[in-house]
Amino acid sequence: MRFRDRAHAAQLLADQLAGALQPPFVISGIPTGGLIIARTLARRFKAPLTAAHVRRLNVPSSPDRAFGALDERGSAVLDPAAVRALHLTLADLEHARTRAWRELHRVSALLRDVMSLRDMAPHRHIVLTDEGMTTGFTMLAAVRAARRMAAASVTVAVPCASTDAIQRLEREADAIVCLTSSTELRSVSDFYEHLDNDARTHAPPTGGAASNEAAHDDAAHPILTSH
Repeated sequence: MRFRDRAHAAQLLADQLAGALQPPFVISGIPTGGLIIARTLARRFKAPLTAAHVRRLNVPSSPDRAFGALDERGSAVLDPAAVRALHLTLADLEHARTRAWRELHRVSALLRDVMSLRDMAPHRHIVLTDEGMTTGFTMLAAVRAARRMAAASVTVAVPCASTDAIQRLEREADAIVCLTSSTELRSVSDFYEHLDNDARTHAPPTGGAASNEAAHDDAAHPILTSH
């Protein structure tokens, strides 16, 4: 399955969630692409919208490669295999952490109109979303952050993911909703016809989402797992 854009993916995901979840719950998107998905879900279910402020930890010498993620309280989730394979030093880790911390707070400041997950997580059912998952470590950081914030439950809902990411999140989330997965997913963009790398945090333009008829035609064999 391929999605035309984030609006199309969000519509399909909303259709699937309608049969998988019972309100009330809080929608939380990972900026920036995930927040576009989250806005659509929040409108569809008339649910509160929040931002889950987590950031990838990128290799200093190769910004396109990640080895973990950082949450807004400074807690990091690392991929030990990637750290070893990339021969990262303590200096590399600290440099990446500092850059991620600054970027996380820069984005947070730009999203003053969106409540942070930490303000609504306690004792509530949280639906965490992103435009997709490759390794799953960024989402893992968000799930663990929600747990520390005393969320009642955490559901991960994404349009696409690698099977490795799903397996990684199955051990941590209460439920996972994923429309399509691949054992060879190297980039989320592989599942999108159009995925603007400079994604804005605002809702997609009116008319960008797929119709319900088209959504049901495309939605095939979603993954639904729960504990």
